[in-house]
Amino acid sequence: MSKRRKKRQAKNNYKPYFHLAIGIFFVAFIAYLLVNTKYWSKDRKLILTHPLLNGDVEVVVFNPKTDEITAIVIPKTTDVDVSRGLGVWQLGSVWQLGINEGMGGRLLTETVVKNFKIPAFAWLNSAPNSYSDIGMGGLLKALLIPKNTNLKLGDRVRLMLFALSVKEFKKTSIDLNNTNYLKREILKGGEEGYKVTNNFPHKLILVISDIRFAKEDIRVLILDNTGSRGFTGQIGEIIEKMSAKVASVDIGDKKELDCLVISSDRDLAERVGIVFGCEVRKGETKGNFDIELTLGKQFVDRY
Repeated sequence: MSKRRKKRQAKNNYKPYFHLAIGIFFVAFIAYLLVNTKYWSKDRKLILTHPLLNGDVEVVVFNPKTDEITAIVIPKTTDVDVSRGLGVWQLGSVWQLGINEGMGGRLLTETVVKNFKIPAFAWLNSAPNSYSDIGMGGLLKALLIPKNTNLKLGDRVRLMLFALSVKEFKKTSIDLNNTNYLKREILKGGEEGYKVTNNFPHKLILVISDIRFAKEDIRVLILDNTGSRGFTGQIGEIIEKMSAKVASVDIGDKKELDCLVISSDRDLAERVGIVFGCEVRKGETKGNFDIELTLGKQFVDRY
């Protein structure tokens, strides 16, 4: 047998092993992406904010339990009190303000939580028209090639796979300007826009409520060390819209701390902690409560 034929035969013998190695690597990589997530969970809704091309803001609720996607659309001309003490702006300007302040989409998400009582905790800017009406190409671009997000690649892959599996009739959109939650007014600058009212739409509670909180009787204790009278009521509203019950508020001395969530069940603590950006610890609460939330002056300053 010639040397050339021997070399070709040896090369052919390696081909099956090479293809096997590539296959194993590919499977391992996909498995890593599916496991390495920060926010995606099969028993927890993922709520993210992102700006639309027309300047409006969309809050998207991915519900893996019911296989539904709900997009909540908020007009860009809605006046909001921006988090971090940055004053009153129109909502459509907050994403860029967050970029300018070096906070990215965090500022928009925090502002949505504060003004609309929607417990969002993720953000992404890829400018699809809407997650409730998006094709596969747009979905791939939006989730896999984002411009600004706190979602890990594993989160985005899982979201993409989930979104592709959701049937069209389970993708819905709610325009807040068609509800009593927003009131059309002439704004300070003289242009027409919207102000947020106290008429929170009942249909939104079913959309944004926490899956586990809605099934269990979760009791929350708030330890108020903010030094700001009435502030904890705002936080309590959000927690109760998540379907937990604020069973007690203990007012203490003002302390220079941010916020801390404690529960003997770490999963319960994390569900509150991710919304408010709090430290989370597993431990015993004071009294017969499922979750203990401590709020301090630093939290008020950034809220």
